[in-house]
Order: sequence, then structure tokens, then C-alpha cells
Amino acid sequence: MLNDLCFAYGSNLNFVDLADHARKHGRPIPQLEFYCRATLPDHCLSFPRYSVGRKGGVLSVKQALGCTVEGVLFKVKTEEDWNLLDLKENVAGANGSKSAKGSYTRSPVTLIDQYGRLISGQTYIAIPDSPEGHVPPSEDYLEVVHSGYR
Repeated sequence: MLNDLCFAYGSNLNFVDLADHARKHGRPIPQLEFYCRATLPDHCLSFPRYSVGRKGGVLSVKQALGCTVEGVLFKVKTEEDWNLLDLKENVAGANGSKSAKGSYTRSPVTLIDQYGRLISGQTYIAIPDSPEGHVPPSEDYLEVVHSGYR
């Protein structure tokens, strides 16, 4: 595998949410291994698209000079685990995805690990669907995100 490190932020830090998604789709819970804490430089969090399942805006990252997004790098051990993450984020062409366009893309990123070293990984970036650029999130979704960051 070219790069087995996934930069997780927002709801992807919440393993209860990820396990619920896996069970809902009859898939095994991914065996993600903590690699290190990391930041995505020159990016900020945003809510650029509506999710029917989340009943409001969902998180993404967007370029923002001087800002950083805190998260965690996980080692993704199998292609099956990548497929489940792609399905969760509705990546176009993902195994079982109902959308030809998709909601997110899996994109390469350069991160700074907890020791200040540059490290390569992949993360999920939403495809905006709001002309205003912001979709308010639901309280339930914000609790999933806050729980993941805790």
C-alpha cells in the first residue's frame, strides 16, 4: 500500500461512531492502530456540505494560511479497512457507495507529527455543496465530534 496512514479529525476520531457505521453496513469494525498525534498546517475546519444522515453540516478541512487542524494519524492495516472508511465518507466509487459523485475525496496531505517532523498521510476532504460555503451542523453531530476529540 502506497500510504497506510490516515489523518483523522472530527467524527473520524470517534470510534463508537465508526463501529456503529461498520455494524450498520454489515462490515467488520476497522482495526486502526494509533500512530501519532498530528496537525494539518495551513488548514482549518469547515462545514461545507449537508448530510441527510447527520441532519446538518458535516466537517471538512479547507486551506487557511496560518491555521492548523489537530488530529491523529492512524495506521490503516488492510484494504478492507480503507474501503469501510471510503464508504463512511461516501467517496465516489467506494465499495457500496450509492453516489457516482461522492461526498468526500481521499486526498494526500503533508502533516506535522507530535515531534515537529513532516509526515505524509491521507485524509478525507468534503466536496462542498453549499453556495454559502457553510452548512450549520446538528447538535447530535457536534456531540459526536466533541466526543471524538475528547
